[in-house]
Amino acid sequence: MAKRPVFIPQGEAPFARAIETEFSWNGGFAPSQKQKNIRALDGAFLAAHPDARVLEISSKSMQENGPANPQEPTPQEIQRLNAIQQHFGQERQKRAEYRAQALAQKEQTEKLKIGSEIVQGTLERQVEVKVGDDMRELMNVEVLVEDDKIIAIRG
Repeated sequence: MAKRPVFIPQGEAPFARAIETEFSWNGGFAPSQKQKNIRALDGAFLAAHPDARVLEISSKSMQENGPANPQEPTPQEIQRLNAIQQHFGQERQKRAEYRAQALAQKEQTEKLKIGSEIVQGTLERQVEVKVGDDMRELMNVEVLVEDDKIIAIRG
């Protein structure tokens, strides 16, 4: 047995009164067990107070004042779902772009012949400069690297 309050309206302040109602408790967390408990509480209250009017009905109640469609998502849930869908859409787009870029690089790599040279970028270095040195010769230097080892310096 369990006791729970059931609220009924009153004509004067505080405008509501709680009546402790004892009913047979059905253990468990399944929705069917909760519905059994609600039916048992409603039945016990109406048996003890047939003329009383219940002030508040649980949102889980079996009575007509309960939710119209408990399977229908709330506006907050819809907003959250839309945000999640948008996030996953953006992630999908990023991955699709990355995949397209990787496939393009793969195609370019497959077109290269063995021994081909690939421009990787520029490097900065310190150079000793003397009066009369040819600036073009100092600036236009290539460093050829193979398997992370310098194999030639071209000028």
